[in-house]
Amino acid sequence: GIKVHNSMKGGDGRFYASIFFNGMYWIHPDGTKEQYAPVTFFTGGTSSYAHSSGDYVKTGFVFTKFTDPNIDTRKNTWGSFTWSYLRLAEIYLNYAEACNEKPARDAKEALVYINKIRERAGLGKLENAYPAVVDSKEELRKWIRQERMVELAFEGLRYYDLRTWMVADKEANGLRYGLNLLATDYESSWVRTSKICQPIVFERKHHLFPIAQTQLNEMKNFTQNEGWN
Repeated sequence: GIKVHNSMKGGDGRFYASIFFNGMYWIHPDGTKEQYAPVTFFTGGTSSYAHSSGDYVKTGFVFTKFTDPNIDTRKNTWGSFTWSYLRLAEIYLNYAEACNEKPARDAKEALVYINKIRERAGLGKLENAYPAVVDSKEELRKWIRQERMVELAFEGLRYYDLRTWMVADKEANGLRYGLNLLATDYESSWVRTSKICQPIVFERKHHLFPIAQTQLNEMKNFTQNEGWN
């Protein structure tokens, strides 16, 4: 039988609440598992990538965040998504980031609100795990951004965060990786590959739009945005 892959063990609880991955059982509302087999996305698996059945994914990971746990797919009841446009967690993260970035940095206040989110997720205080965040703006910035990525996953914010921070050319540029769903057995399908997903092209200049030449002709003191000359 198939066992949970080692790389999927011991993760943040929010991962398991948000992600359905290659080899998981589909759990029904009464707590029973899908009777036949775990869901697998590799070639020849139950939701085979190669067969283009429609219920596979190119990365090997599906997001299940916001789905209703009471839906019963055996009865062809699929439910609906509940979408939150603004969550308290985002407000806390926005505030923590502002506390860290303002000229009169207030790491103590930032950590209060970061830790509210971590506590809810069953994690310890950030400063206990990474003491450097107390005195280092850069270190705390790194972990605030990490916390945003995890807590707000699949909520439509990462795209804009990377552009706000002007790091999209590093974080969203180049090869995209996923599991090797072209493999014909479970273990081999967990090899990381860039052969399935298309790469992304995002240059530094893409953080800003070019200014139209007609506007530049009118505004003599303006210069073109970086990279668009």
